Amino acid sequence: MSGVPPLAAGWALESPSPLELAFYGVDAEKVAPATAADLVDLVHLAGETGRPLIPAGSSRRAYLGNLPPAGGIIASLRRFDSIRRYEPDDFTISVEAGMQLEDLREVLERQGQELAADHPRGAPGTVGGWLAAALPGPRRASRGGAASSLIGVRALRGDGRAYRGGGRVVKNVAGYDVGKFLVGSLGTAGPILEASFKLRPRQARLCGHALFDTTAAAWSFAADVRRTDLEPSVLMVEERGAGRRLRAGVDLGEAPPAEVFWFHEGNRSLLEWQSRRMEDLLQRSAAERWKLLDEAAAERVFDFLARFLEPRDPLSSAEAAVWASVLPADAARAVRVLEDCVGGMAARRGEWIADALGGQVSIIWGGDEAGIEEPLQRISGRIDEIAGDVRLVYLPVEKRRRWSYCLGEIPCRALAERLLTVFDPAGIFCPGRLLGRREAGAEGAA
Repeated sequence: MSGVPPLAAGWALESPSPLELAFYGVDAEKVAPATAADLVDLVHLAGETGRPLIPAGSSRRAYLGNLPPAGGIIASLRRFDSIRRYEPDDFTISVEAGMQLEDLREVLERQGQELAADHPRGAPGTVGGWLAAALPGPRRASRGGAASSLIGVRALRGDGRAYRGGGRVVKNVAGYDVGKFLVGSLGTAGPILEASFKLRPRQARLCGHALFDTTAAAWSFAADVRRTDLEPSVLMVEERGAGRRLRAGVDLGEAPPAEVFWFHEGNRSLLEWQSRRMEDLLQRSAAERWKLLDEAAAERVFDFLARFLEPRDPLSSAEAAVWASVLPADAARAVRVLEDCVGGMAARRGEWIADALGGQVSIIWGGDEAGIEEPLQRISGRIDEIAGDVRLVYLPVEKRRRWSYCLGEIPCRALAERLLTVFDPAGIFCPGRLLGRREAGAEGAA
């Protein structure tokens, strides 16, 4: 580790994962503090040595954000994995940030409850990592994203001081909602130590899909659904390429040009009513055919939608993914622009899905390593046409430094930088990973 101050003697080092080494650098060192006091010592050590500190959970999405500076210290919170307080009758829970989401789901399911976290079953991922990444899930529009369930946090500042925001009960008044600022911050405002959530009863779920001869017909049907009194928890439009990826796990017949997936949630009588109403709409639509899926197939569909943005190989040298958040009414247009930008590649065209309720559009492409950046250049030149927040989710690491995580302008950038300065005045937690280069912080992608 030439030129990088070593960690103090006594710290138990762990081996960084291949993904961490690729995106955090071969000079990165990894530690898993056992207590909050150990983590505070690590923060002070990072400040004294000038080494950036990278809070981490499972590091499953280490590829997110601008590349941090070399020589970082990866602070794994995997040992912070306990339930601090659980009140099933109050539908609230407080857990440490290193708890695996899958373990939390099992605990809640035994009480017939759930946290509205759209996390694929069996996949690694911690509570803190889910909050820090805040990627859009299939139910973001209907159930809210990671921030909607969060009612309180305990976190650490860049000077080593712990603080609380919100509380452990649903009805609390605590001034500025600090927890919401931490959601989606990629750890650049400091590590979350503990998070408190409001829960909801676990409900029955119904999933269906309809096949259409044209993408325009699929969008038209989705618009018809939105104009009714139906309230699906998921309403996704996708094109044929995305459907091919799904068909490996679910038999949906021959691939049509476009599909619409929907989920309804609630009690059985409500699901039956929604199913009848949806049947009426479908009979009057241009759908080629449709069907309801059994419970096992529905679970696989949901997991597919939840992990669509993940690269099939997170160390791939020929794959890229972009996410755009636009107004629901502009989603179809955003898809056309993105598809046009990606479709110009010599390699295979991109695969996309779009949330017709919330306006989130995800597109992933690959094939030609040499030309993988060409669509990004076209997308960057047409940000105004997309008219939304466009994020670069994945790009091969050797090309990643040339691109910013936020492809367009950040309207609240000045405010975000001021807030980051309050939480982390010395820039210990790699603020450039979220916003790009910052005068007082670490060096990120320009």
